[in-house]
Amino acid sequence: MLIGIEGVHGVGKSTVLKELELKAQLRDRFDEIHFFYEKKPPKSVALGGTVEGEKWFLNFFQERNRHYREILGRNEGACILADMTRFNIPVYAQAFVELGRMLGSDSNRFEREVMGPFKATGWVCYDLLVVLDAQTSEVLDRIARRDRGEKIAWREEDIQYVELVRRGYARLVNSPPDSVRRVLSIRNRSVSETVSKVLQAVIVLDALA
Repeated sequence: MLIGIEGVHGVGKSTVLKELELKAQLRDRFDEIHFFYEKKPPKSVALGGTVEGEKWFLNFFQERNRHYREILGRNEGACILADMTRFNIPVYAQAFVELGRMLGSDSNRFEREVMGPFKATGWVCYDLLVVLDAQTSEVLDRIARRDRGEKIAWREEDIQYVELVRRGYARLVNSPPDSVRRVLSIRNRSVSETVSKVLQAVIVLDALA
């Protein structure tokens, strides 16, 4: 079983995954369980709507995809939970385009070097895609409180940027791709409520398997 947790930066994906990792209901239900957390790009990678940044994320998700295939190929009864999914790429890329940060000559290169390989990759299907959302003001408050350790290359606290990404995930919820079997949209919920809803959905899916 493959479960992804998605949503705009600052919405609490990693927090929810950490809480799920502590739950005995998951450990007792599956004989093998794996948790994949977000990985930060190296400082040398230019982000913020650059083709290089999106290529780094493409390679990152393709590597994850290989791990998923290996785990599920070895044990069909395994459960994988991942913070961030490949859908991060088209959602954020569209936000950057709408902000005017990835236009002109870079747009053709982006289609050729990022979206071409993205579409050609044999992605593992998600049994459950959890999409978290919260009011923009709440997301911005969480971003302001968290310790990033250093400034990142783009203004992740930009209101328009956050709202565009939120809209992108709303479109994903309303029109999920065929590679997603079920979408669970959770909006304006506490961490404990969110964890409870995810656990319930996983138990139902496992019982139906």
